[in-house]
Amino acid sequence: KRYDALYIAPMYQSFLVVFGAISGAVFFRELEGLSKIQLVGLVVSLAVMLCGISCCILSSRPEQASKRLLLEEVQGKLSYV
Repeated sequence: KRYDALYIAPMYQSFLVVFGAISGAVFFRELEGLSKIQLVGLVVSLAVMLCGISCCILSSRPEQASKRLLLEEVQGKLSYV
């Protein structure tokens, strides 16, 4: 267990939405029927979602995760003794 589910699940869902919108725009040519205001709304909403994803990635603290893994490893070794 390396990451919390509260961290991974929103990231997975966000990437699913972003890549779903991009693939729909490319494969089904969904952008052709949009007005300029709808296109701006789509771009802004995807940009906000990508900014949120980057904030989640940048706010993760690998030092805390490595300390937790080390503690779990030590506790696991102690349980065998």
